[in-house]
Amino acid sequence: MSKRILIIRLSALGDTALTLPLLSTIRQNLPDAHIGWVVEEKSCSLLKNHPLIDKLHIWKMSEKSLGGAWRMARELSAENYDISFDAQGLTKSAALAVLAGIKTRVGFKRRALEARELSPTFNNRLIAPPDEITHISLRSQYLAQALGINPPYTLPGNCIAVDPEALSEMKKWWQDNFTEGQKVMIFGVGTSWETKIWPVEHMAHVVREAQSKGYKAVVTWGPDEEGKLPKWRESLGENVIWSPRTKSVAELVALISLCDAYAGPDSAPLHIAWLQGKPTFSWFGPSDSFRGAPVGENQSHIVAFPATRQRHGEQMWTLSPDTVMPEFKKWLEGFC
Repeated sequence: MSKRILIIRLSALGDTALTLPLLSTIRQNLPDAHIGWVVEEKSCSLLKNHPLIDKLHIWKMSEKSLGGAWRMARELSAENYDISFDAQGLTKSAALAVLAGIKTRVGFKRRALEARELSPTFNNRLIAPPDEITHISLRSQYLAQALGINPPYTLPGNCIAVDPEALSEMKKWWQDNFTEGQKVMIFGVGTSWETKIWPVEHMAHVVREAQSKGYKAVVTWGPDEEGKLPKWRESLGENVIWSPRTKSVAELVALISLCDAYAGPDSAPLHIAWLQGKPTFSWFGPSDSFRGAPVGENQSHIVAFPATRQRHGEQMWTLSPDTVMPEFKKWLEGFC
């Protein structure tokens, strides 16, 4: 009888993306397993119709209560999961597996930013990845040891599912703006943390450098950033192409899948580009680059200041173009 496995990640879109290598590792080694994933409604769009997931459990925002937790626990219990993987390491994620009656509950041993609150108490199979392994995705893969899947682990080249309908829609826009064979780099600007945003006036320098190497530059934006577009357009010039208004995360994923390279702040689009196998260049401010910066071939990043976890402020002004340009040029030369 095949294993029935549940992955629990109840967090933001970017963290959800960074857990996908664990899914790929389990599926690659246990192709016949039944794999479920419980995710919060705000991040479910990245996982809908994912070919490696057999059952997606969506915790709706309207049910973020004790009653909602019991409803979700009953839904999970009905699936008779043998083992759960708490990739989040919080009380709510670990307790959910207990409420669902899952006997083997895998999680991290307590460490800074890992296995917080009461999660080590609720999980009963605790894994301690090596200290020298710092990236979130690589550390999450170590949880697979509970299934007898042992290191070394390799990151999958592409573990992001692209929705065919969204891809078809984005290809229409792409064909209207680019000729076949043109090199295109997507630049991300915004993110939910103000302290992660590099001033567009500074970012314009790397955009122009990419254009000088033959890349068409596309800038993505979200609904919350529409009011900033006039100022951004003024800073970035007329030669930049602005992405279409994407109606969903699926369309953003599809758009990124069409580009040749991606540059932007620590954000969900950066992680999506990296997990699609794209070359990425990124800038980090308040978040820990050791845990989140893309790793591997054709991946490069620069750090503005030590990680602070501050969400608001203009600290990224301290990152000057003179500091970034040498690293950006070196990254470009690596695959141009």
